Amino acid sequence: LLTPYREVKGGKLTGNIVHLRADEEMKTVLSPCDALDTEGKFHSGNVLARVDGELAEVNVEEVNFVDIAPKQIVGVSASLIPFLEHDDANRALMGSNMQRQAVPLIRVQPPCVATGMEQHVGRNSGMVIKARNAGTVTYVDAERIIIDNSDEYVLRKFVGLNERTCLNQKVRVKPGQKVK
Repeated sequence: LLTPYREVKGGKLTGNIVHLRADEEMKTVLSPCDALDTEGKFHSGNVLARVDGELAEVNVEEVNFVDIAPKQIVGVSASLIPFLEHDDANRALMGSNMQRQAVPLIRVQPPCVATGMEQHVGRNSGMVIKARNAGTVTYVDAERIIIDNSDEYVLRKFVGLNERTCLNQKVRVKPGQKVK
């Protein structure tokens, strides 16, 4: 499992993106992305950083990498908790564990308060069909979608999942609709 980081040399961003494994992260000094201003420079001479997995205040010259996104430090389920930074650690842990145990909804509805990560989770879940190529939907029924008379996508209907739940993909496009 690799995580992307922006490289820092001499206290300045190099523009390179480097992917690190967890064991490689332990050998470097990692700063959160909020330590940078809008121009990509550090706010001050010292920053809070992760050194050997622990938080410490270090000089910007010692920083090797910077997180790409603020929520990079938390997992997928924790990133779906609104206002996580204002939540008690035990409650946040309990909330993220509850999300892993959740069952699919019969009638899907958006959350009342969103974090912005929901669409990424949906796209990367493997449950959503995405068009391989841009085009126009030419045929749709309950079991398949055809785009430009060449790309055919077969929907999965009532496929069994863990914990006695099932996956049932529904059509969300109409004939003549453009997709990308």
